[in-house]
Amino acid sequence: MVEAAIRHGANEYTTLKWNATIEAKDYFEQKMKETLKMSLLRVMEILFKSIGLKFR
Repeated sequence: MVEAAIRHGANEYTTLKWNATIEAKDYFEQKMKETLKMSLLRVMEILFKSIGLKFR
């Protein structure tokens, strides 16, 4: 997000968007009872296993 703000500039809505993104991430992590990173790692493991490859 910071990189995009550096490249394209920031305005009065930038921090509002960032806060909304962080709130959404926190909401979904709370519902899933794990971090998005851990969820995505599990998805990758399942996908790799389904095509016969080892992930990690």
